[in-house]
Amino acid sequence: NDPDSELEWTEASFSGEDVSFELDGLPYLEPVSLLAKTENGLSSRVMPLPELIGTRDAPGKPILLKSPVSWSGRLQDGVRVSSLIVEPLMPSFFPPSGDLGAFSVSVGTDGAFLIPDVPPEAEGLRLTAPPFGEVDAPLEESASGDLGVLKLRAGPTVRGKVFWEDDSPMQEGAVEVPLGLRPAL
Repeated sequence: NDPDSELEWTEASFSGEDVSFELDGLPYLEPVSLLAKTENGLSSRVMPLPELIGTRDAPGKPILLKSPVSWSGRLQDGVRVSSLIVEPLMPSFFPPSGDLGAFSVSVGTDGAFLIPDVPPEAEGLRLTAPPFGEVDAPLEESASGDLGVLKLRAGPTVRGKVFWEDDSPMQEGAVEVPLGLRPAL
């Protein structure tokens, strides 16, 4: 894919008894992946086109719709936090309108947590527990919804000073690291 080109999306509808669909005009030389969604929240994983292509005698793999899944886990011993910041990691070509953003979940005194309603198209979860660190947890399609015990990795410590352009000290302010500027899994 050309990094300067815009993503293009084509839609085909399916409903009721007719679960078949047809997409015309797909590119020959570029990789194509498909994602099926319904209005009531069912979704498929993102599937590469070659997995779906079949012949009249041997149909390709069907697209399976799944409900959102709740994922549970536990933080390693010694990490005492009351909440985690959770950022679903979506495919790089996921439609911009489908961006889920980060949200917070509670952590019990035993380090256990539950992340509700993670959509099937999520490839992973980035869990952050300031100031302890973060971990990227890949989500396997056949997994049970249990992330197991997660070990956080601390990010680098950055220290510095902030000055006005004329070198006079700032009165007050904040330094931020936007979540979207970090690499995915």
